[in-house]
Amino acid sequence: MTDRDQPTTYLRYTPDVEVEQPHEAEDIQALRETFAQIRTMAFDKLRHAVRDAHAKSHGVLAGTLRIHDDLPTELRQGLFAQTGEHPVIIRFSTAPGDIVSDGIGSAFGMAIKVLDVDGEKVLPGKQQARTQDFLLVNHPTISSGDVHTYRRDQAVLLQTSKAPEGMQLAATTALRAGADLLRKVGVDKTGGPAGQAKPHVNLLGETYWSQGAIRYGDHVAKVSAAPVAENLTALTGEHVSVREPSAYRDLTSAFFAGNAGVWELQVQLATELETTPVEDASVAWPEDVAPYRTVATLTVDPQDSFSPARRVYADDELSFNPWHCLVEHQPLGSIQRVRRPVYDDSVDFRATTNAATVEEPGNIDELPA
Repeated sequence: MTDRDQPTTYLRYTPDVEVEQPHEAEDIQALRETFAQIRTMAFDKLRHAVRDAHAKSHGVLAGTLRIHDDLPTELRQGLFAQTGEHPVIIRFSTAPGDIVSDGIGSAFGMAIKVLDVDGEKVLPGKQQARTQDFLLVNHPTISSGDVHTYRRDQAVLLQTSKAPEGMQLAATTALRAGADLLRKVGVDKTGGPAGQAKPHVNLLGETYWSQGAIRYGDHVAKVSAAPVAENLTALTGEHVSVREPSAYRDLTSAFFAGNAGVWELQVQLATELETTPVEDASVAWPEDVAPYRTVATLTVDPQDSFSPARRVYADDELSFNPWHCLVEHQPLGSIQRVRRPVYDDSVDFRATTNAATVEEPGNIDELPA
């Protein structure tokens, strides 16, 4: 679909696009308690505080975001209102809130921190920060599409995470085998609570999505990062061996030691709440009425993606949070609202327990080589 074919009207952002869910405050408090258990369990195992989710880094990259200069008015919003280039920090990860073997099935994450971003921020304590974060996962929707379902699913995952790692490996192997059989008859069941049934594929060939909605200036959108360089698209769907516990780190390091990477940052504008809902992130917005459209290009040069100094900085001193954002890109929906207190709790625990300072970078030079 070309821009000429686009709808002439899009969902206008107003505070009314969000609707507080029944028992939302109770569900959020229960989730805070669940994640407190997750982070405490991980600390007792590792004797080091890690993120409640996406704890395991596979690579951390410095790059550049180039905002396109030919955007139509509806796409020229917020960060993307002005043509230009911004340095970025990118972190690849997997979903569990623990450092576990890559053999355990999981969704991948691609977190993007855009630097040198001026403008009013959503969080009162971040007004001096010049960053904008986008947190993306390699599945377009989340099965826990609202806060109540998310509470239920996280309670199940908490119990699963208490099982010995060998049992977790066996369970995810069985889930993948079952999902493979279903795919052969045209049924995709890979997008469970933590992506446990997803096959072991190369994370660098994947497309990543925000899953939840965000404000997009005057409109409402979802965000995606899609690989476009041939050396990345050649990896899409490539099955990889995960015999080593840090196989994804190793393949990421090997790739970027000698290769550049290019992705397109794309947005999907909502058209109306019935078809493109805000409060249910389990619903895929139909691309025939709300296609993804490119607003910027993301590039990285060859580099060491997992040097000791860079790993420590990313794991202990850096945080990625969808609420690190401009007012024009506020996260929307209950699945996003719960992340605000939960992410704050996680950062506070990491900072206090590791005796570390977790703060927003002032410039790209703070990312170690």
